[in-house]
This record gives sequence, structure tokens and C-alpha cells, in this order.
Amino acid sequence: MKPWSGIPTRLRIVLLAATGSLVLGLLELGAAVLRPSTDGPRGLILPAALVVLGLASWLIALPKLPLSGRIRRAPRFVVAVAGLVGGLMALYVCADFVSAFVDAGWAILADSVILLFALFGGLGSWCALTAAREVFGARSSIRH
Repeated sequence: MKPWSGIPTRLRIVLLAATGSLVLGLLELGAAVLRPSTDGPRGLILPAALVVLGLASWLIALPKLPLSGRIRRAPRFVVAVAGLVGGLMALYVCADFVSAFVDAGWAILADSVILLFALFGGLGSWCALTAAREVFGARSSIRH
């Protein structure tokens, strides 16, 4: 039996993006520590946000895995904070994407960094929507 066989495709994509966010954020934090930039602490904000976004995504997605029967859900306050972090990251990415679009037009679609950043914005949106559904208890026809 494959370890990913019981996991829905949407959740696989979320976990893959969350892992990518964690790895990219940790690599950027390591690079910032080894080679300090002229930005000072401002250069650490985005990599730290990527790490927090990855952790928040894993925190929300972990109880949804079918192989995690013993994993308890996080308290509502923690899920709400994780959703808030995801929502803020999604807003930041949206503003950055619009700003890049105004500057470069359709040419930004050829920039892989911007598209990767847009993927993290989608991950932030997923965090915000899933956390809101869990915190406020809204039932919908969308399956986890």
C-alpha cells in the first residue's frame, strides 16, 4: 500500500506547497544568517513568514490525514491564529502580484519566482478558509 493512497489530491497539493514553503523559508533564513544583507531585520520578515505559513498549513492539514487517527485537532485559538497568518500572507502576495503586474504587465507570468509566490498565496488562502470553517463551524458541501 502506498503511503499517499488514502490522501485526497487537494490535501496532497496543500502538504506539498506547505513543505515547499517551509524549505524555502528555512533556506532563506539560513542564507540571511550566513550573509547578512543591508536590509537588516527587514530581510528576515518574508522568510520567517514563509516558515510560519508552512507550519500553519501543516497544523491545519495534519488532523485531516486519514493515517493520523491519534492526532488531536489544535485548539480553536491556534487554528484561528494559523488562519489569520494565512490570510495575511494571501493579502501580501496579492498586493505584490498586482504591483508586479502593474510594473511588468503580462510578462510576470514568465517569472517563476512570482508564480511560486502566487502558489504560497493560494496556500495562505487555503489556510484562512479552512481555519474559518473549523473555527466558526460552518458546514459546507466541500469535502476535506
